[in-house]
Amino acid sequence: MESPDETAARAARERMAAIQESAGTQWGIATETGPVADGIRRSALDYDADLVVTGRGALSPRTGGARSNIGPIILQSPCPVFSL
Repeated sequence: MESPDETAARAARERMAAIQESAGTQWGIATETGPVADGIRRSALDYDADLVVTGRGALSPRTGGARSNIGPIILQSPCPVFSL
């Protein structure tokens, strides 16, 4: 039986695969559970990434409106980060 994290990861992979199919792309798909920045770091290392491209994410009132995950992503990334 799948754990809730495994179920969420499987659903995310299926959704991303459907989006890629409709867009006609075939990029690698990585799903991780746990803190966002940790997962992005692990994936960047696994893929030997030269660049991490990330969306803006949610606004965080605790940081005066800064995006909630971008700081830790930038600090932990093994390569440059481009935030759209």
